[in-house]
Amino acid sequence: MIAIFRKCIYAVILVQLMAISTHAQSADTLVIKNTGIDAMANAIMGDTTKTGERLNPNRVYALVRGERYINSISVVNKGYPLQIVGQASPTTGNDPGPAIIQHTPDSTGHYDADRILDLHGDLIMKNTWILSWIPTGAQLWEPVLEEADSAHLRIDHCIFEWSQGPAVHIASKWTTTYFTNCLFRNANYTNEWWAGRVIYYTAPADTLVEINNTVENVGFGLLQSQGIGLNYFFCDHNTIVNCAKFCLLESYYTNAYIANNLFVNCHFAAERMQDRPRQDPDLLLYGQTINLDTLMVGGKTLGPTDPKELNRVVVYANNAAFFDTTDFYPFYRLYNDTASALSGAIVPEPVMNGRTRSMFSWHPHMKNVGSIDRQDPEFVNPPQNMSMILAFLTDRYSPTPKNNILWGYDPDSLNDPSANQSARNLTLSYSNSSKGFYPTPEDFSYTNLVLLKAGTGEVPVGDLNWFPENLSNWSAGNDKSALEKIGLQPGH
Repeated sequence: MIAIFRKCIYAVILVQLMAISTHAQSADTLVIKNTGIDAMANAIMGDTTKTGERLNPNRVYALVRGERYINSISVVNKGYPLQIVGQASPTTGNDPGPAIIQHTPDSTGHYDADRILDLHGDLIMKNTWILSWIPTGAQLWEPVLEEADSAHLRIDHCIFEWSQGPAVHIASKWTTTYFTNCLFRNANYTNEWWAGRVIYYTAPADTLVEINNTVENVGFGLLQSQGIGLNYFFCDHNTIVNCAKFCLLESYYTNAYIANNLFVNCHFAAERMQDRPRQDPDLLLYGQTINLDTLMVGGKTLGPTDPKELNRVVVYANNAAFFDTTDFYPFYRLYNDTASALSGAIVPEPVMNGRTRSMFSWHPHMKNVGSIDRQDPEFVNPPQNMSMILAFLTDRYSPTPKNNILWGYDPDSLNDPSANQSARNLTLSYSNSSKGFYPTPEDFSYTNLVLLKAGTGEVPVGDLNWFPENLSNWSAGNDKSALEKIGLQPGH
């Protein structure tokens, strides 16, 4: 019998998320004024007594909406929970956008770490924009690093943009992480497709919850745990558009609910035979969405009757996958015309490979129900960067790549002098007059009538923030209950 959800982890998700805002309102709050470089870092790390104790370890650090907070040092928390809450969007009038947090070299041109937040404890962060450009034109690899065992991270209504690698790297054991209502945008770089990731684990984790997020133009997508160990994964109502490689890089889920997500152009790099090592365990095509394999314990693959294998729960429900062949397939054909052998040809990805599909057919607690493929969502305003994606693929698959194509969608690019502003724009002299393009021009609401009723309870699939009326009547707790029932049903 499948173990009952542990009470501290599997309490109703919506109640836990509401605690983010209520705690911020009840705790002592320090509004940080933006007075120059390191104003934020100094205010947070200097909030101590003369002998170094925290004045209030539960303090909420409030950031002013529309300001750009620039630090030449990482914000480090040790021994206390870090709570950074930007001002919410105004209900009327002009919205300058979330408070931006950005990194810059110090006066000598040196910057001390490849991250903005170096965490050694819990994190609550809300209404902030983590921007990973620095004035030299480089990008940070991982703006947020967690190094405390059993830490809790709750990240809500935040934007992560232009990191080369993961938005959040978890290097410590048994963490619990919630991402809700966030935008992860343009996590890519020029000299390989192994970029991106919403979250990257290098230690076994307890819980990951991802609800109502949008991920666009990234090298990797929602998750990279890759056999490290993740006890529980709840992935509900996310929109993923233009993911170069793995949307979900994991094959050994033990308790996972992946539902109501919209996958568009995922794993668009496709694969050659030479690309397959260290991807799928059996060197199969990886697949656009979920990938599954039988567990490995002590270096040995478990048999299909092993109790550890049979106790796994994986529910893949009411998801939609669409791949726009109009632009990608002609590129694959053109490249394959130059391949000297069949093993060097690019092969497009299936939604999931044959082994994954077979596991849903025989495993008692792995269920694939209600999912839809090949339905074009017909986005209201998708990102206009297909030409850059194809240029990037052409360069990456070239025998002598130039590594000069940054393929994210950048409507306020520095390469467009007429824009006179950019989300990246930052000088050593420091000016916060440039805020970047907010809100972003993309609109991932859509008109496809099938997908508008394809989710659990006949709501749209994907991030419901693009459908405010549906979001207001929707409950994560109801989805959780419905998915749990599906996973506990034995047999097929």
